[in-house]
Amino acid sequence: MALLSLADLRAVEPGIDEDKAQALIEDVLSLARVRVPGITGTLTLDQSDAIKAILREQVLHRHAHGDGNIQQQSAGPFSMTVDSRSTRAPILSDFAINQLRGILGTYASTASSIDITPAEVADWPLPSAYEPGWS
Repeated sequence: MALLSLADLRAVEPGIDEDKAQALIEDVLSLARVRVPGITGTLTLDQSDAIKAILREQVLHRHAHGDGNIQQQSAGPFSMTVDSRSTRAPILSDFAINQLRGILGTYASTASSIDITPAEVADWPLPSAYEPGWS
Protein backbone atom coordinates (compact mmCIF):
# COMPACT_ATOMS: atom_id res chain seq x y z
CA MET A 1 0.00 0.00 0.00
CA ALA A 2 1.43 3.36 -1.05
CA LEU A 3 1.76 6.00 1.62
CA LEU A 4 0.74 8.76 -0.81
CA SER A 5 -0.63 8.72 -4.35
CA LEU A 6 -1.76 11.13 -7.05
CA ALA A 7 -5.39 10.32 -6.18
CA ASP A 8 -4.75 11.44 -2.58
CA LEU A 9 -3.54 14.82 -3.82
CA ARG A 10 -6.31 15.23 -6.38
CA ALA A 11 -8.92 14.65 -3.69
CA VAL A 12 -7.85 17.99 -2.19
CA GLU A 13 -6.34 19.78 -5.22
CA PRO A 14 -8.15 18.53 -8.36
CA GLY A 15 -6.20 20.72 -10.79
CA ILE A 16 -2.70 19.66 -9.74
CA ASP A 17 -0.41 18.84 -12.66
CA GLU A 18 0.23 15.09 -12.82
CA ASP A 19 3.95 15.27 -13.62
CA LYS A 20 4.61 17.86 -10.91
CA ALA A 21 2.55 15.88 -8.40
CA GLN A 22 4.39 12.64 -9.16
CA ALA A 23 7.77 14.34 -8.77
CA LEU A 24 6.73 15.88 -5.45
CA ILE A 25 5.36 12.55 -4.19
CA GLU A 26 8.62 10.79 -5.09
CA ASP A 27 10.64 13.51 -3.35
CA VAL A 28 8.64 13.52 -0.12
CA LEU A 29 8.54 9.70 0.09
CA SER A 30 12.29 9.42 -0.54
CA LEU A 31 13.06 11.92 2.18
CA ALA A 32 10.59 10.32 4.58
CA ARG A 33 12.16 6.87 4.09
CA VAL A 34 15.60 8.27 4.88
CA ARG A 35 14.68 10.59 7.76
CA VAL A 36 11.99 8.52 9.53
CA PRO A 37 12.99 4.97 10.42
CA GLY A 38 10.16 2.47 10.27
CA ILE A 39 7.94 4.41 7.87
CA THR A 40 8.03 1.53 5.38
CA GLY A 41 7.34 -1.10 8.02
CA THR A 42 4.04 -2.64 9.01
CA LEU A 43 1.61 0.12 9.94
CA THR A 44 -1.83 0.16 11.48
CA LEU A 45 -4.62 1.77 9.48
CA ASP A 46 -4.61 4.78 11.82
CA GLN A 47 -0.84 5.22 11.45
CA SER A 48 -1.10 4.94 7.67
CA ASP A 49 -3.89 7.53 7.51
CA ALA A 50 -2.03 9.95 9.79
CA ILE A 51 1.18 9.58 7.77
CA LYS A 52 -0.75 10.18 4.55
CA ALA A 53 -2.24 13.36 6.01
CA ILE A 54 1.16 14.74 7.01
CA LEU A 55 2.81 13.88 3.69
CA ARG A 56 -0.13 15.25 1.69
CA GLU A 57 0.03 18.50 3.66
CA GLN A 58 3.75 18.82 2.93
CA VAL A 59 3.34 18.19 -0.81
CA LEU A 60 0.38 20.54 -1.16
CA HIS A 61 2.23 23.24 0.78
CA ARG A 62 5.12 22.97 -1.69
CA HIS A 63 2.70 22.97 -4.63
CA ALA A 64 0.86 26.07 -3.39
CA HIS A 65 4.07 27.86 -2.43
CA GLY A 66 4.72 28.88 -6.03
CA ASP A 67 7.64 30.82 -7.36
CA GLY A 68 6.34 34.33 -6.69
CA ASN A 69 7.06 37.28 -8.96
CA ILE A 70 8.24 40.86 -9.10
CA GLN A 71 5.77 43.67 -9.78
CA GLN A 72 6.70 47.23 -10.55
CA GLN A 73 4.25 50.09 -10.38
CA SER A 74 4.85 53.74 -11.06
CA ALA A 75 2.81 56.93 -10.90
CA GLY A 76 4.54 60.13 -11.91
CA PRO A 77 7.88 60.45 -10.13
CA PHE A 78 7.06 57.64 -7.67
CA SER A 79 7.63 53.96 -8.25
CA MET A 80 7.31 50.84 -6.18
CA THR A 81 8.68 47.35 -6.59
CA VAL A 82 6.98 44.41 -4.89
CA ASP A 83 9.02 41.21 -4.73
CA SER A 84 6.91 38.23 -3.69
CA ARG A 85 9.62 35.70 -4.45
CA SER A 86 10.73 33.72 -1.45
CA THR A 87 13.16 30.99 -0.67
CA ARG A 88 11.75 27.55 -1.20
CA ALA A 89 10.81 25.75 1.99
CA PRO A 90 11.95 22.15 2.41
CA ILE A 91 9.45 19.62 1.09
CA LEU A 92 9.62 17.70 4.37
CA SER A 93 9.95 20.08 7.31
CA ASP A 94 11.56 19.19 10.63
CA PHE A 95 8.17 19.64 12.27
CA ALA A 96 6.64 17.05 9.91
CA ILE A 97 9.54 14.67 10.51
CA ASN A 98 8.96 14.92 14.27
CA GLN A 99 5.23 14.33 13.76
CA LEU A 100 5.96 11.21 11.69
CA ARG A 101 8.42 9.92 14.27
CA GLY A 102 5.83 10.52 16.99
CA ILE A 103 3.22 8.49 15.09
CA LEU A 104 5.66 5.61 14.69
CA GLY A 105 6.95 5.86 18.25
CA THR A 106 10.51 6.46 17.04
CA TYR A 107 10.76 10.04 18.26
CA ALA A 108 13.93 10.51 20.25
CA SER A 109 14.85 13.62 22.13
CA THR A 110 18.05 15.23 20.98
CA ALA A 111 18.75 17.06 24.24
CA SER A 112 21.93 16.11 25.99
CA SER A 113 24.24 17.36 28.70
CA ILE A 114 27.99 17.41 29.00
CA ASP A 115 29.75 17.47 32.35
CA ILE A 116 32.47 20.13 32.09
CA THR A 117 33.61 19.90 35.72
CA PRO A 118 37.36 19.21 35.91
CA ALA A 119 38.11 15.69 37.15
CA GLU A 120 40.02 16.89 40.25
CA VAL A 121 37.01 19.00 41.34
CA ALA A 122 34.42 16.35 40.55
CA ASP A 123 35.67 14.16 43.43
CA TRP A 124 35.20 16.83 46.10
CA PRO A 125 32.33 16.18 48.48
CA LEU A 126 29.49 18.63 48.07
CA PRO A 127 28.56 20.52 51.25
CA SER A 128 25.06 20.22 52.54
CA ALA A 129 22.95 23.33 52.96
CA TYR A 130 22.33 22.20 56.55
CA GLU A 131 25.99 22.09 57.57
CA PRO A 132 27.23 24.89 59.83
CA GLY A 133 29.06 27.61 57.93
CA TRP A 134 27.29 26.87 54.65
CA SER A 135 25.34 29.78 53.29
